Amino acid sequence: MPKNYNASSLKDQGVTAYYVNKKLVEIGKIEMTTPFGRTIMAYDLERTICDIFRKRNTMDIDATIKNYPLNEDNIRIAFEEILSLNVNDEITFRLKNN
Repeated sequence: MPKNYNASSLKDQGVTAYYVNKKLVEIGKIEMTTPFGRTIMAYDLERTICDIFRKRNTMDIDATIKNYPLNEDNIRIAFEEILSLNVNDEITFRLKNN
């Protein structure tokens, strides 16, 4: 969420809020429909992976992305988003074939 967002009501409910620079909020943002038919804003899978890398010291990356469906398109999108979000600090990517 943007840095200027007041998340005190979320914190009262036990939600941990992560803030990002306002210009990064729109990257990977998509519109989705809930099971109840409401339209909500969410982040695509690639942005979610980027956020996991950004908070990798508090998350189990292997368990989180274990079942992530990799294909040429979403790998390209993920790398583009990683670079645009400056998540590439000290991360080495190694792709292997099965």
